[in-house]
Amino acid sequence: GTKTPIQVQENQTVLSEQKVAPTEVKPVEKPKEIKRTDLKIRVENGNGVPGSAGKLKLYLEGFGYTVVTVGNSDRTDYIKTTIKLPKDLAGYKDLLTNDLKTNYSVEIISVGAEFADYDILVIAGLN
Repeated sequence: GTKTPIQVQENQTVLSEQKVAPTEVKPVEKPKEIKRTDLKIRVENGNGVPGSAGKLKLYLEGFGYTVVTVGNSDRTDYIKTTIKLPKDLAGYKDLLTNDLKTNYSVEIISVGAEFADYDILVIAGLN
């Protein structure tokens, strides 16, 4: 009679292994858990208008983003507000676009490499 309980335990093990399978799918679902507070953003002035990076910083912080640094871009001819987004953070694309599009024309540039001191670079353009 001891063989029967062992078989039941084996069946339970099989069932629990089947339950493990959905957690392997979870990384696909992760973008739903996107939090603005998880991002470290650098804001740069890319239009030459004094104060526009600071204004954009306050705008982003109003949504709950974390802006870690502000500075000037190496260019001052950005027309659109440009987001340089590493490929592994592509899940944030729609969130950032929707948050910014009320006040800014947004262009997303996907970059292969990650930045050292921040996650995403947002460059204030003229629009």
